[in-house]
Amino acid sequence: MKHKNALIQRRTLLAGAASLGALTLARPLTAQTPRQLRYGSLFNPDHTSSRSSDKFAELVEAKTGGKVKVQVFHNAQLGNETQVGEGVRTGTIDVGFAGSSGFGSYIKDIRVLELPYLYKDFDNLHAIYTKVFPILTELFAANDVQLLGNIYEGPRMTLATKPIKGLEDFKGLKLRVPQAPVYIELARSLGAIPTPVALPEVYTALQAKVADGLEGAPSTLLTGKYYEVAKYLLRTDHIFNATYIGMNLKTFTSFDAETKAAILAAGREATVFNLGIVKAAAIEDLDKLAKTGISMLSVDTAPFRAAVSANNQRYAESLGGRAVELYRSTLS
Repeated sequence: MKHKNALIQRRTLLAGAASLGALTLARPLTAQTPRQLRYGSLFNPDHTSSRSSDKFAELVEAKTGGKVKVQVFHNAQLGNETQVGEGVRTGTIDVGFAGSSGFGSYIKDIRVLELPYLYKDFDNLHAIYTKVFPILTELFAANDVQLLGNIYEGPRMTLATKPIKGLEDFKGLKLRVPQAPVYIELARSLGAIPTPVALPEVYTALQAKVADGLEGAPSTLLTGKYYEVAKYLLRTDHIFNATYIGMNLKTFTSFDAETKAAILAAGREATVFNLGIVKAAAIEDLDKLAKTGISMLSVDTAPFRAAVSANNQRYAESLGGRAVELYRSTLS
């Protein structure tokens, strides 16, 4: 009888140990299963914005200990800028970057920060955005987006299929611009015909003469290979601008406090990383563009500044909300 009771106890202990072992094995497996997020990126992988997006993904994984992984889809695989901005808001895209034609399509106040000739250089741009970041965070949150950081571009220049040497050559020029009011107004102020075309279609639009030129930062002009079909570059240097790394707010708030802090830290560090590479790339990519054999001219920007200056204040006032407050932040 004693032997039988001992045997039963032994079997019970073994069964209990097996159950405990199964639980022990199961817990790490659950804890190690990463949360996968999809990130919408607009340019090809070599673009500074794309490299900064990859850096953000790398930082998120490192800072969350692998609990969160961000898969970056370059070349507008998840949609164009407008679609990425809207997708992040609705949650069909977890996270991504977009500017005034993306997030600015429904957060109208931020459009004012992309007006022409507001910033001296990248450092001035970064300083202003750092100052207004709390205001921007409020505006984004009110529209179901968690603002995480910025990706900078510039200085934007003009590349055309026909010779352009000064302001007078913009009259009647079909200038490709993003589908954003700031850029449409810019083209009109310069006497050009604003021609909104989605970025993936710009190359063929230039070939088909739907557009006579485009404006963009050196990295965009180079990595998009637009110099193959447009041979005349004018250093109008009209805009330094920022796009925004945003995450769907519901997605962001689903994380615990530690993970949210890690994601916010990744956004801040990705912004600083971007500032470093975009400053260097603006010089390097401009040099590479020159070596493609295109005509490259500098120009007195005073007539361009005069052409757009009257519109800047008026445009800020027309937006209402906190646009004037943001605009004044760029002037101090």
